[in-house]
Amino acid sequence: MYPHADHPEDDVRAFAVRAQNAAVDENAFLEQQKHLIAEAKAELAAAGDDTAPHDEARQHLTHVTQRHRKDTRLGAARADLDAIRDRWHHASGRRPR
Repeated sequence: MYPHADHPEDDVRAFAVRAQNAAVDENAFLEQQKHLIAEAKAELAAAGDDTAPHDEARQHLTHVTQRHRKDTRLGAARADLDAIRDRWHHASGRRPR
């Protein structure tokens, strides 16, 4: 025992070893965490850069939407459908949806 010590020498040494091991483990964890964060940032950047499929889909949607707006057949088809519904309603008393 150390003079004026409250704890046996073996306990003090074991505590010192546990403290050193904890510091080494913490340093290793922090180093690993740096690498994991760097990898995650790189993957996020790569995912953000690869927007070509989404851009192509948006462009296609815009093209199709514009084409449908210009197509007069849809309006005529809806008018025909309403006329058929009106005839059905007149004949049966019920209007289909």
